[in-house]
Amino acid sequence: MVETRRGGGARILGFRETGGLDLLEVLAVNSEGSPNFATISDIVEWREDLGLTMTCRATLRCGEKLAARFDKVINEVWEADTENLALLQELSLSCWDEIANASNNLAYRLALNSFKAVYEPFRSLMKATLQNTQKCQNLADVIRCGGGDKAALSARSLVSIGGEKVLSSMNKKEEV
Repeated sequence: MVETRRGGGARILGFRETGGLDLLEVLAVNSEGSPNFATISDIVEWREDLGLTMTCRATLRCGEKLAARFDKVINEVWEADTENLALLQELSLSCWDEIANASNNLAYRLALNSFKAVYEPFRSLMKATLQNTQKCQNLADVIRCGGGDKAALSARSLVSIGGEKVLSSMNKKEEV
């Protein structure tokens, strides 16, 4: 990150103080091209926090409407081939898109967009989350009831599966 001043030259800026979420995609990989465990751990934690907060807010603001839209996606998930990870990923992202949109919060929406770009390399590790159709259904049912805190806890149980899998896989690779 470089700041230039007219007639005053340029200076290097600290990325932690001036960078945005777009840097996560770059920082997720170290100089050797391998995943950066520290950054990935932060992203996994962020994913969980974003999922919880966004789900709580969306449920409180648009619970019934969100549940109806969510049900359509959940029905597609139930009908999907559980080995077709590309389709399951698309449907999972559709669920999170619905939640982000129902939150009526532009910052959450943009954060989810950034998250999607960063998490793309770990798509194959999300199999356990994507195949857990019952947890998706449970989340839809809790959203329907309108309890923001309960919806957040249900979202946590869903997103933590994938995060644990990513971190476990990375730990195994570092041990080798």
